[in-house]
Amino acid sequence: MICRPSLHDVTPDNRATFKRWSVMHFRDLLNLPAPPPAFQGITRALRYTDSAGELFYTFHADDVKIWASDAYNNRSARLDLEHTREVEQGEEAVLQGGKTFEGKEEPMVWDICNAEFAILAASPSSLDEKDAKSYHNIPLALLSPSGTKPRAPPCLLVTLTYTSVEAHDKESKQLTTMRVAIVGYINAAVLKDQANGKVYESMYRHLPDEQPDMHPTIGEGKHGNGSWVVCVIVQMEINDEVQEGLQSKIEQVVESTKREVDGEWDAKVGVWTGEIFMS
Repeated sequence: MICRPSLHDVTPDNRATFKRWSVMHFRDLLNLPAPPPAFQGITRALRYTDSAGELFYTFHADDVKIWASDAYNNRSARLDLEHTREVEQGEEAVLQGGKTFEGKEEPMVWDICNAEFAILAASPSSLDEKDAKSYHNIPLALLSPSGTKPRAPPCLLVTLTYTSVEAHDKESKQLTTMRVAIVGYINAAVLKDQANGKVYESMYRHLPDEQPDMHPTIGEGKHGNGSWVVCVIVQMEINDEVQEGLQSKIEQVVESTKREVDGEWDAKVGVWTGEIFMS
């Protein structure tokens, strides 16, 4: 699942409040029981932000049926989650010091934000090597387990949101060309002097028929709203100058592909900084 939250009123206090809520909400999702035949349920919950402050969340599960399960549908939508369960180690009460939100006795999360969603399935490609590092199964060692303060390793997430006038059940030539060029550029130009740098990549196919009830779809033209979405993590220390250059270079790759490969299609590039990785 991709989630695109957006605050109604963007203030430092609201940003901090929503971040505390996200930590508790992530743990609630990760604790949900898996519906049969799944055996893991939701295994990873990751939060990113971009230079404009926009948020991008990815939730990883071994079966999309989790998003239609009773356990998921019955999760609490309260903003003050500390009034629904105990605050665990590594978490903080959402509304600190006994405060209320806008004077409401039982504030809900949608009182502070909107959220849009997309359900996608990881789609292995013939291009993937046997030992390829997968974003969908990003190592748990990089994520914060229960009982620890949530963090994220130094990294960037590059997203490629691909849309086409033609329905593609399989990876298209355009998408194949861009994937190869983007990952090749990152390995050759970004990681060339980084002995410990790593790249994790996965490609996802949008499943509009699996959209849960009461979950607005990600808006047209936004990151995450596409027939395919590619996620590439670059795990390394990256300064602002390199980040801006990476965005620019990958956008050039997209434009070059448009000139080389025919078809009515578009691809939108996003670059995000990791904030919270939980397992």
